[in-house]
Amino acid sequence: FAPTAVAPVAEANLVAAETRASVQRALAALPSRQRRLLALLFADDAPTYEAIAEALDMPIGSIGPTRARGLARLRHDTRLEPHAPACAVSV
Repeated sequence: FAPTAVAPVAEANLVAAETRASVQRALAALPSRQRRLLALLFADDAPTYEAIAEALDMPIGSIGPTRARGLARLRHDTRLEPHAPACAVSV
């Protein structure tokens, strides 16, 4: 029996799925305001700060500090520790 490339690919897919699930659980644990803000900022076509402020009914000056608090919580979330290199968090 010769090893094939399927096993490493399957393992990589499993690790990626576990990482996504851990990130989703960590995001779900954030306060709503931080979670919604990070979702907008991580979107493929992220809106402007003006659009974010309007969508979330928050002052533009609150976006940076709210983002920082959310990212700090994610960095310290123990659910993400096993996946730390795979899901470095920054925006």
